[in-house]
Formats: sequence, C-alpha cells, structure tokens
Amino acid sequence: MSAGTWSDLYAWEKAADVRRYLERLERRLQETEDDPDGGEPFTRFTGSDLDGQKVATAAVAFAQQYRAGKLLHPIDQLKDEAVKAEVQAREERTRAFRDELGG
Repeated sequence: MSAGTWSDLYAWEKAADVRRYLERLERRLQETEDDPDGGEPFTRFTGSDLDGQKVATAAVAFAQQYRAGKLLHPIDQLKDEAVKAEVQAREERTRAFRDELGG
C-alpha cells in the first residue's frame, strides 16, 4: 500500500471511532437523571453549566495531540491566544524532546 492509502485508512478508522463515541454520548444524553450509570446517578449538563466557546476551545486544544484531531480541528480555530500559545509551546516541547531522543 502507498503512504496515502495508509493515511486514508487511519483517517477512516479515526472517523469511525469518533462516530462510536458520539453515539455513546448521544445515548448517555438521552438517559433520564433517575437512570443510574454504573451505580452512579447521572447529572445532565444544562445550558447554564456549559460555555460553548470554552468547550470548543478545549476540544480543539486537546485534539492537537492526535493526527486526526489536527486535521479535523486545525489550531487556527483557537480564538483564545493564550490557549493557542500554550498548545504551540507544548508541541514545541514535544518536538524538542523527540529531537533529543534522536527521533
């Protein structure tokens, strides 16, 4: 197989993983608060509990750890410059560490 084919396969596998996680999240969100989740009561987040911009920022920032995440959520999507700088600094530290290891 060519390198392009392997990267396509990787992307499709990651997309399938994302679909499974979203389906699991959807099932969980459809539970009522009275339904136990592994013996623990499930408390649903409400609109007042979430800040959509913070959730989006966290999703993009954490996605940068993964090849598929970088493709799906480019770092340019980060609006918060402090978060963007920290993500870039983390990537630079990782790159420097790999260079020190000879890889």
